[in-house]
Amino acid sequence: MATAEQILSLIKSHTREDREHFYTVALQIASYEARRGHQNFADDIRKAFVTRASEKREAIAIPDNLRDIVVMRSPEERFSQLVLGEHNKRRLDRVVREYVKQEVLKQHGLGNRRKVLLSGPPGTGKTMTAGAIANTLCLPLFSIQLDMILSRYMGESSAKLHMVFDFISKHKALYLFDEFDTLGGDRGNDDIGEMRRILNTLLLCIEQDASKSLIFAATNKPEMLDRAIFRRFDDFIIYELPNKDAIVSLIHNTLAAFLPDNINLEKIASDYEGLSCAEVVKACEDAAKLSLLESHPYVTQKMLELSFNDLSTMFKIRK
Repeated sequence: MATAEQILSLIKSHTREDREHFYTVALQIASYEARRGHQNFADDIRKAFVTRASEKREAIAIPDNLRDIVVMRSPEERFSQLVLGEHNKRRLDRVVREYVKQEVLKQHGLGNRRKVLLSGPPGTGKTMTAGAIANTLCLPLFSIQLDMILSRYMGESSAKLHMVFDFISKHKALYLFDEFDTLGGDRGNDDIGEMRRILNTLLLCIEQDASKSLIFAATNKPEMLDRAIFRRFDDFIIYELPNKDAIVSLIHNTLAAFLPDNINLEKIASDYEGLSCAEVVKACEDAAKLSLLESHPYVTQKMLELSFNDLSTMFKIRK
């Protein structure tokens, strides 16, 4: 349960009508309970703030000149849905804990991890991670469409980037810059003056950002990023394709009630190692649909193998 110090802090923030501090302490308690294995209790605490988070999202108006660049999302992902190695799980948990305890860190002259670069093949959980963290912290989630800045606003891209970071400074949220290599390419590999100016602007904006927002960037091609980019981030987390154990965990997490005890998941994992997390989830969802269409209470081995085989065939064609 909550510590005496946390309960006292809740009471004080309530009597002062300090809603932000009350909310922060409540998240601290949820994080504390989750680490102790009381996940349901932690989820119940966070659910109490779902309405608040929804109201915060609705209260944020995206300016007309950024509507095709800044896109609002409603995060529904949960950390329990992610299949992460212990190393990545610990580092992401640290991002959450430092955000929750940012005021404590600030009192000692320290800042919380706010800028995180995620790298790995498509479908390995980078975007899902951003959603899970936003959901855990009851933060609004915005995706920044970098390709739109380049394709539609070439010539005024630097100005648009400044507008984006001005928006970030005014509205506390989690901002995801997907396909970050679109703008973060190595300056030495591009002779176009405009692209160099855009990248320099991006580096400056990231470096100077002192907002309370979280900034996440995701890339499939870290080798294309300018080295100066890495110095602007507080953490760099690498994702990989799921191994056999991770595939088994993904199937369990996705199908849950649809799984009978007699399915050989190890065989599935062995036969289809090489698929991404997103592709494993898609195959599982297809198998669940088959069971519903055939009015079967569970997914059968045949249904699961058929769904994985179909998706694996599509994967090979794309390759």
